[in-house]
Amino acid sequence: MPMRLTGMYSGLDTDSVIQELVKARSAKVDKAKKEKTKTEWKQEAWTGLNKKIKSLFSGTLSNLRFSTSYKKKTTSISNSSAVSVITGEAAMNGVQSLSVTGLAKSGYLTGSVLKTQDGTKATGETLVKDLKHGDLSFPEGGSFTVTVNGKATNIDITAETTVKDVVGKLNEAGVSANFDEKNQRIFIASAQSGKDYDFSVTANEQGGFAALSFLGINSSLSDPENAKTKAEYQNLVTLRDELQGKLVYNNGNEEDGIDYEATMANIDVDSDLYKAIKANMPAGVDDAYSIGIDVLKQRADYAEEVLSYDAASFNSGSRIAAENATIVLNGETYESNSNNIEVNGLTFTVLSKAENITVTTQEDTDGIYDMIRNFFKEYNSIINEMDKLYNADAAKGFEPLTDDEKEEMSDKEIEKWEQKVKDAVMRKDSSLNTVASAMKEAMQTGFKVGEKTMFLSDFGIETLSYFLAPDNEKNAYHIAGDDKDNETSGLTDKLKSMIATDSDTVISFFTQLSREVYGKLDKISSSSDYTTKGSFFEDKKYKTDITNYEAKIKELEKKLAAYEDKYYAKFSKMEVAMSKLQNSTNSLVSMLGGGN
Repeated sequence: MPMRLTGMYSGLDTDSVIQELVKARSAKVDKAKKEKTKTEWKQEAWTGLNKKIKSLFSGTLSNLRFSTSYKKKTTSISNSSAVSVITGEAAMNGVQSLSVTGLAKSGYLTGSVLKTQDGTKATGETLVKDLKHGDLSFPEGGSFTVTVNGKATNIDITAETTVKDVVGKLNEAGVSANFDEKNQRIFIASAQSGKDYDFSVTANEQGGFAALSFLGINSSLSDPENAKTKAEYQNLVTLRDELQGKLVYNNGNEEDGIDYEATMANIDVDSDLYKAIKANMPAGVDDAYSIGIDVLKQRADYAEEVLSYDAASFNSGSRIAAENATIVLNGETYESNSNNIEVNGLTFTVLSKAENITVTTQEDTDGIYDMIRNFFKEYNSIINEMDKLYNADAAKGFEPLTDDEKEEMSDKEIEKWEQKVKDAVMRKDSSLNTVASAMKEAMQTGFKVGEKTMFLSDFGIETLSYFLAPDNEKNAYHIAGDDKDNETSGLTDKLKSMIATDSDTVISFFTQLSREVYGKLDKISSSSDYTTKGSFFEDKKYKTDITNYEAKIKELEKKLAAYEDKYYAKFSKMEVAMSKLQNSTNSLVSMLGGGN
């Protein structure tokens, strides 16, 4: 904007004079701005209300249209400290007998305390070979197997393997493992509870046995469930000893080598020894008896070494086997890996062992009542708000304030003034009337149930009398006997009684009512040139109107600026002419000697 120096010769307050001259055009700009502000406030009010109507429409009403939403059941438990229950739609009404006989547990192995060769405290970086375990020496390497839910993972230990490495490999194998440096123990737990997710840690050979012992997690023989493994080890040693007596050496000299074919011919083909050798041979090598014999001897030697360590002499740790949760319902046993057990629509969560628990499943009449009551609570809130907005007092003489007007008022005065305008922006709004009227009409409709046409009043649900209802709450519905309604709590609760004695009639009526209200709102919210699908007011039109106002304001401000520039140019010319006149006058006076 150019700098304007005016009134220097005329002595006029040129700015004020010009502002008066363009006042009419300036008023047009202010009027357009105020109309835009009112439209924005109206859009804001509608947006908030639309959100509430949409919640009723897509949530509560949408659910209440279907009879399945009313089919609620509840289950009570005589011993809630032992078990809790969730009732599904498929649950059958009735009284059942329940006993909790077991809780789900995870498999757990608490390793024994680790000790180092030099007596220092073990850390995650400590090498397995630097750990200490009695007189047992650790070989250059070893291998053991972690089996989880039938999946076996081999873990190899080398001279460079650290405690941290072992823990990482255990976690990769499917268990949850950790080394607690404070307590110097490795802890291993199954990732989930239940027998299906239990784990085992077993050595593959002597080196693996040593590694597990050094790590304090050698539980293969101390675990009660591994008694079978111990028996198999003993059987291997027995078979090896039997084999020793049947080995045939070439030329009778052991150093000349074993005659494997002759040895096998010396063994009864139906014996356990023959079967063990054949089982240890690689698949498809039927005549390589030497391989089978060597493998059998190797495994038997390992088994003998393992058996030489009883539970007290090797680092075994403490092993707890995983367990399933078990219940006995009506004489039948059910089990689960977790403490949640689902049976015929009921989901039990077992908490502690207990017997003779009574389980009672029945219709949830309170649940149906609460659904209907919550619907009216939501409906009343919306209809009361719409009536309040539509019937608001006129804000005659109040318009949005311009920046100049705000400068003459305090913040509190501005807030009070603008609130007056905002409270009235939805007064007599046609879209508001359309939505409210549709909802009120639907609620007054009668629906046929059986051979009878029924209305809300047949269920003890009515509006208050015209003279008792507060302003803008005359279209709100009240349930007779509702203990949460101060207006009708003392009356007989007809709705609750009908739900208990004739729930089918209640469900039939309210599904039809919900569909009627839903249908009318759905029709209003259909997409059009002015409305987006799912909106209950002309949201597109509001956006367009605001855009148009912005363009109009911009154009009016442009014209106003041009008009002001025209007047400033005229006054500037006047000032130039007066300047010249002043100079001429001064020269004349000087010539006539007036300057002395």
